[in-house]
Amino acid sequence: MGFRDLKTSINRPNLAGISKTIVILFVILVGALLSIKATKEILIPNLKRQREPLTELYFSNHLNIPKQIEKGKPYSFEFTTRNLEYKDTNYVYEILVSENEGMSLIEKGEFILTHGETKSVPEEFLIPESFGRAKITVSLVNKDQEISFWIEEDI
Repeated sequence: MGFRDLKTSINRPNLAGISKTIVILFVILVGALLSIKATKEILIPNLKRQREPLTELYFSNHLNIPKQIEKGKPYSFEFTTRNLEYKDTNYVYEILVSENEGMSLIEKGEFILTHGETKSVPEEFLIPESFGRAKITVSLVNKDQEISFWIEEDI
């Protein structure tokens, strides 16, 4: 290689090597952008918390639910319903007492709650006859949801 050839190679960069590097960088950049787009459109929405509608049903003061009762004497309890259904919901409830002799309806009612709203329903009951042991059940009929507690006759 003569002086002239050396001068030409110094002044003229190797375009083939540069263009190959640019292509590789471009492919990496496009891959990264596609990866970011896929993450934003596929992965992140699936990680977001899904809104799952539900209703909470519980005894308001579960520590004071009657356990031992005398026949003919009134007792009370209270149940609470909380709407987390993300819409206005109509609740139909029944309060039942079941024992060896069968099941009896104590109370039936309904109410409407907006999303996030809570309603407590007080209930007073008495058992007029001897029963031994019985179960009191609060049922949200249209939600297929119930809670219950047991009572025993205080002899």
